[in-house]
Amino acid sequence: LAWDPDGPQPSVPGPNTRAGADALHDAQAALRSRNFEAAIRAATAAMRNARLPASRLALAYRIRGTALLNLREAEPARADFESSLAIEPGDLYGQFGRGVALNALGRPGEALADFERVLARLREPSIYYARGMAHLKLHNLPAAAADFDAALALQPRYAPAYYGRGLVHHARGQAIRARDDYERALTIDPGFVNAREALKALQARRAPPPEGRVRCAAGHGLRGGA
Repeated sequence: LAWDPDGPQPSVPGPNTRAGADALHDAQAALRSRNFEAAIRAATAAMRNARLPASRLALAYRIRGTALLNLREAEPARADFESSLAIEPGDLYGQFGRGVALNALGRPGEALADFERVLARLREPSIYYARGMAHLKLHNLPAAAADFDAALALQPRYAPAYYGRGLVHHARGQAIRARDDYERALTIDPGFVNAREALKALQARRAPPPEGRVRCAAGHGLRGGA
């Protein structure tokens, strides 16, 4: 399985079938262009086609769930990923998306279970980062740091992992290390808003922000504490 950080992966390779294909194609294109409202509309339209094959229906749920997460609608996103998993229980993107939604909903223990299932089959920086953020919510700083380090071992210029590791140093009162990691994240990605906010909080001697973001779906940050 090739993990595509630009959006949900179809579980069955090959071209789309005719039924609902146009709407599903539009939904994928809208998601990649970050037009999340359009992605939701198109995915919903695809779902309404009674002839849509089960694998395509599961993909439509994953696309809509991803768009909802990007709009910080964690509960309906969780429901969509649950629906996709009811059709295809072993789908990795469905499990990952559900984990992100659960963490955003303040259920990090359940999120960890999903991330661990995915990591048992696929090792990618974004998944380690997501699990690290769940560990942070559970105040397990050593486990969080280990996950951010694992992400960086796979991709040394992965800005979210520097941000996450900065949060760990920040929480431990290690201001110089936290500053260095926030600044590394911003050097790689100057538009990383959360890293900039965390750096400002550090400079003002405030606690780190309580929420983070996962950079995976649609290639951009998923806000909401994940």
